[in-house]
Amino acid sequence: MAAPADDGIARIVKRLALMFALSVALGLPGGYFGLQYSNHIKHVELTARLKAGSLSALVAANPELWIYELQRVEELLVRYPPQLADDRATVRDTAGNLLVALGVRPHAPVLVSSSPIYDSGRVVGQVRITHSYREVVFGTLAAGLLGLLLGILVYATLLALPLRALWRVTAALVRETAALSASASRYRALAESTTDAIITADGAGTIVGWNPAAGRMFGYTETEAVGQPLTLVIPHRYRAGHLAGIQRMQAGGERRLIGKSVELHGLTKAGHEFPLEIALSEWETPEGRFFAGIIHDITERKRVALALARQTDLYHMLSQANQAIVRITSREELFPAMCRIAVEHGRFRFAWIGLIDKGDSRLKPVARYGEDSGYVDALDVLGDAAGDTRRGFAGRTLLSGTHVISNDILNDPAMAPWHEAARRAGVRASAKFPIRQDSAVIGAINLYAGDPGFFTEELIATLDEIAIDVSFALDNFAREAARRKAEEALREGEERYRRMFRANPHPMWVYDVETLAFLAVNDAAMEHYGWSREEFLAMTITDLRPVEDKPALLEYLSAESGKKLRKNDSVKLRKKDGTLIDVEITSHVIDFGGRPARIVSAHDITERKQAEQVLREGEAQFRSLVEQSIAGIYIIQDG
Repeated sequence: MAAPADDGIARIVKRLALMFALSVALGLPGGYFGLQYSNHIKHVELTARLKAGSLSALVAANPELWIYELQRVEELLVRYPPQLADDRATVRDTAGNLLVALGVRPHAPVLVSSSPIYDSGRVVGQVRITHSYREVVFGTLAAGLLGLLLGILVYATLLALPLRALWRVTAALVRETAALSASASRYRALAESTTDAIITADGAGTIVGWNPAAGRMFGYTETEAVGQPLTLVIPHRYRAGHLAGIQRMQAGGERRLIGKSVELHGLTKAGHEFPLEIALSEWETPEGRFFAGIIHDITERKRVALALARQTDLYHMLSQANQAIVRITSREELFPAMCRIAVEHGRFRFAWIGLIDKGDSRLKPVARYGEDSGYVDALDVLGDAAGDTRRGFAGRTLLSGTHVISNDILNDPAMAPWHEAARRAGVRASAKFPIRQDSAVIGAINLYAGDPGFFTEELIATLDEIAIDVSFALDNFAREAARRKAEEALREGEERYRRMFRANPHPMWVYDVETLAFLAVNDAAMEHYGWSREEFLAMTITDLRPVEDKPALLEYLSAESGKKLRKNDSVKLRKKDGTLIDVEITSHVIDFGGRPARIVSAHDITERKQAEQVLREGEAQFRSLVEQSIAGIYIIQDG
């Protein structure tokens, strides 16, 4: 009975030995290959995502020019994460054009992983990592050979010395464990060296992995974070959506964010929110489903983008304001236009312009734009020193003549009376800028923004410039109004002059002081001298003088040219029919159509001259009679 039992035990031992031997011979290379292959896949996928994430940051900073900054692209490929010798990294644009290739083509067989490069959710290129796992194949062959030898050895040893075989198998397992540990160390070194946070979670949304960068980004240590739900770092307003997404994926529903790079907000331990970009991946193991997120803090990128947007808005607002000032001709049109430009191009929540009422010194709104939820109507601003109890920032602006800024209304004690109104209107910052006319402050431009700290030094300087331009425009409006009034008065005066000139009963004319040509004549001149208007305008004033008087006339005009007014000059003038008449000339310098001229009034004194001559002749005859009388004549004057 012993022999069959021994034979049975021997057969069992042989079978067990063969099973152990086969397990070693097949399990060693299989386990080695599976572990190494999995590690290499993770390496390729993680490398592609990290490099794509770093390039996405470059694209966001330079959306149009990044494809030309190939040296910078290559630097990022080398550094994030560090380029391995057996890896080849390439960058292609959306058309498939190769932009950068780093590293030599790896030996087959290879693993290939691609990750998209995003710009605000839009794919603009891709990073492709090609990695050779030939060493894994060679290692697997070596492990297979080793497994075969170990299997034979295990088979022989288990038959002869089962315990020694167990020790040897244990030693082999220890070596494999060490190899796996080394592989895990390499992966951990990669995760710990990156500047991006890497968070791993299980299928229930519980954090199971937390790299140092995540600790620096969110403020939690690994001990504090691991085991906590992902909602630990998710702002409250996003948590319901996150939990709904977890439940949807657990039920096998759509993976909406897996494999994409999206912009969200994170929550730090201190309770501060910040913008981030996250790329999500998913994989399954025998232990279950896991998720990993590579997170990049884009606070600086957003700050730069916001600064650029505000800079652009600033230029647009200044340009629109200048165009309005040039185009508009009245303050009734200008003020509403400036308020509208501030809201539409300056990103202000609302704006209003007020002018000081001369009756009660209050600042009265004359133009506004934007939704203020009754804020402006509730204001009561005084512009004189008597209004200390009601004078706010606008009142201080009116008194000081300079801008006044509150960059955080709700935390500004000086703005305490307006805190509730500011909350209703959704404003956190305000600024007041004085406007002047003839150097005197007459009102203020009032601007309100929804973000604290909105008024930067550059924005304040630009708004000061706009306020000065508005003041300059008001002065121009006043000057233009005065000019129009003066022109109207001048036109009225000229019309009166023309009526008086035309209707004057005495001959009048205007002549050019340089050419002596007639420029205008009235009806009395044409009637008195016999020439038509056209004939007069073809003549000079010398044509009215006798030929023998012309040299004396020219000499006289040259000598008297500096006198503005000449009057009671008695001269002889010639009519068209040749008749000479005596006239008394009065003239005055005027501007006629932009040329120096003289207006002349010519009073005919021929009859007076003749009467004087008759009188003189009569007096002469009378004296002669008196002197020749023999009897004498007595002239007695009455009284």
